[in-house]
Amino acid sequence: MSADLFETIKVRNPDTSQPDRRERVLEIIVFLILIVPSMALSFFALNQDRLGFSLSAVASILRDLSLVSLILFFLWRNREQVVSIGWTFTNFWKEFLLGLILFSRSSPCPAAWRPRSTRPGFPSPQPLQRFSLRKDL
Repeated sequence: MSADLFETIKVRNPDTSQPDRRERVLEIIVFLILIVPSMALSFFALNQDRLGFSLSAVASILRDLSLVSLILFFLWRNREQVVSIGWTFTNFWKEFLLGLILFSRSSPCPAAWRPRSTRPGFPSPQPLQRFSLRKDL
């Protein structure tokens, strides 16, 4: 018996080559988009007790955008289309308009929109009541 039976054979798929420079740069950019915004926003959140709404909203939006960029990068790298994960753009403008209408109803509307928006039967947003808390508790 010869000793070459247990010899390690390197198998390489000829279709997959090493990633080119463009792919590596995009991979680094996506990685930085995932990491840098949360690190930068952590410097603004010095007082955790009074974390403002706007800072939380910006952090959430940046996190969501970074995750979408990661999904798009994986789709691009695997040479797949967005339709393969269920993203379609067939009714884009109709859904965009519906999103604007629903957003305007759920957000604080300008004063000019409130009288017109309450006619169809939607309740207008009411201001929150302030309660005084006893400090001796």
